[in-house]
Amino acid sequence: MTRIIILLAISTLFFSCEELLNTSSNDNKQPQTEVVTPPNNQTKGSDMPARKNFSEKDLQYQGQSINLTRHGRCRMECRKLDAYEVQEVINQGKINQRKSNPNSKPCPSIAFEGKTSDGQSARIVLGTCEGNYKIITAIDLENEWKCDCK
Repeated sequence: MTRIIILLAISTLFFSCEELLNTSSNDNKQPQTEVVTPPNNQTKGSDMPARKNFSEKDLQYQGQSINLTRHGRCRMECRKLDAYEVQEVINQGKINQRKSNPNSKPCPSIAFEGKTSDGQSARIVLGTCEGNYKIITAIDLENEWKCDCK
């Protein structure tokens, strides 16, 4: 019960663009992560279209559609992450506070980290730009990929 209240408080602070956490610039500090409740109580497989039917148009966060930036789409393709896997990380991953930037102008960002159903460790950076959600970038946390995303 206490954990749910804490999660709700953190979500409320983040989405009102107020200061969520005082982050340290100390690079030796371990990344801080928070458990995220999946939007609309989604978990893998529930309310999500089957993987073969899942496309960019199905991406959602907190009941709103997510768009892809050109850079985000290029990074997804380069790093072999499809829309379904991106949604898995957003739904089931944890927020990495050190890689998130809730006070960034003009687009605050949230960095979700998690494993896809095929075991790939990924970070998905979701921006909130003018009230719209956008995938800013997608990162494979274990493998280096040569990407030419200009």
